[in-house]
Amino acid sequence: MTTQTRPTKARKVPFETVIDFTVANFKNAMLLVQSHGINQVQFCSRTDKGFHAQVYPDKVTFYASYCLPRRLGLHARRPGKVQVGVLGLHTIAQAREKYLEVRRNAYAGIDPKAVNPRTMTYGQFHEEHYRVQCVSRGKKTLKTDRQRYESWIKPDFAGLALPEITLTHANKLVVKMQEAGRAAATIRNVVGQFSSSLNLAVELGFLERNPLKSIRLPRVYNRKTATFTLQEMSTFMAAATKRPEIVASRLLMLLALTGARLGEATAAEWDDIDLESGVWRLKTQKSGKPGVIYLSSAAKTVLREVQPFQRAGKVFPGCKGNITLSRPIRLFKRILLDAGITTYYRIHDLRHAWCTQLIEAGVPIEIVSQGARHATPSTTRIYIQPHAEALMAANEVLARLLADSATRLAVAA
Repeated sequence: MTTQTRPTKARKVPFETVIDFTVANFKNAMLLVQSHGINQVQFCSRTDKGFHAQVYPDKVTFYASYCLPRRLGLHARRPGKVQVGVLGLHTIAQAREKYLEVRRNAYAGIDPKAVNPRTMTYGQFHEEHYRVQCVSRGKKTLKTDRQRYESWIKPDFAGLALPEITLTHANKLVVKMQEAGRAAATIRNVVGQFSSSLNLAVELGFLERNPLKSIRLPRVYNRKTATFTLQEMSTFMAAATKRPEIVASRLLMLLALTGARLGEATAAEWDDIDLESGVWRLKTQKSGKPGVIYLSSAAKTVLREVQPFQRAGKVFPGCKGNITLSRPIRLFKRILLDAGITTYYRIHDLRHAWCTQLIEAGVPIEIVSQGARHATPSTTRIYIQPHAEALMAANEVLARLLADSATRLAVAA
């Protein structure tokens, strides 16, 4: 009777893959991988079961294989693998120590792939939790938040574990931004975003308290005390009418006539505007809720002038084939120059001027607040900067009252 021998399994690579983990052996292994034109080969430690090295032609990465105890559940014995080091960045001894830690944790029922709140880095938390929450709730400043994170927060904090972040770290960030010449408002915005993310970490249980809660930030003294006068508004509108850039100039005129925000105007579509009834419906505004702007006869005239230029349903399309008009700051400055206005103004000051002029004309602040679509009249008061003429007239009123009172007292005597 002849016995059948079991055929030996052909080796996938023509060399031994169970080796002693030494630097010399890994150098030889990289040469073998490169000479055979192979992308990568897994080598196993001869002495440590589950300690593997993924060898590439130019690097070696260490991994630890593990298997959770059966007592944890039916699926607990599914094997797992985690990276424990890279040769050059870590020594073989350091990678082996990390491998032993993974094996000990796995035997104790701790999944090495499960995130430990005590060791989660801020960068990992920002990408996996904070940014996901901002996207899910449709935060409008995602692009700006990303720029602040990449420029200021990420370089110093991405590699820190959440519990390692202290108030001193945040104060160093403030000093760094001050030395870089950043404005106080910019510093407050960056640190405020940083603090908001740590508040989320507290809510999710990754931190016990927000270390930035008691931080003291530089005060902001950049509130404008000047706004367009009625005469400046008239000359601005006249200069804008003469500009050859019909679409962009009429957009600025519409902002002055309605108090709309720049983003609301650039996003406007003809489907949202009813010129017959004089209603401009906003699908969304700064608060995230829909809104309505009521159009005056002058605003309707401005919109009719741009009707021939519509493209893809946009009221104010961009030039050179762009669907949306970009921020017309250069044209705004040219119009100010044409109007002879030398005071520094922003495009948003057209909205401030709209509120101020209506209040000085005697319109109740509650009506102005609803027209500006503010949450409360107290917000509208921030937009109002009384002109010097109005303040002088107010003092003249008081002087006349005092004079009349003195006259009455003299007659009575």
